[in-house]
Amino acid sequence: MKMQLAEQENAPIRALIVDDHVILRQGICVMLSEDSDFDVVGEAEHEREALLLAMELQPNIILIDICLGTTNGLDLAKQLLRSCPNTYICCTAVPIMMNFSSMLYESAYMASCKKHCP
Repeated sequence: MKMQLAEQENAPIRALIVDDHVILRQGICVMLSEDSDFDVVGEAEHEREALLLAMELQPNIILIDICLGTTNGLDLAKQLLRSCPNTYICCTAVPIMMNFSSMLYESAYMASCKKHCP
């Protein structure tokens, strides 16, 4: 069952992807673009770019890497929740970092998911 994230019932879910690794950003974009339920409206490599794009594009969901190089993805997510309160936040992390899950849920984040390669 699809969550109602888009403003209109049949509209695609507008997504912003935030990850400092270009290959991961592009991979996520490709996967989402193959699903008609999603429209990737932007990509950001770092905190400042993510904040500007989020304010400009008003996506329904933002996928954020917890470790953004020199930036803490959790701090960025908190900033985004304040500036875009109607946007869902989903943090991604490598499996070793999944102990952040309890911190995420305590901070009102909607979801977290593992970045895993077999």
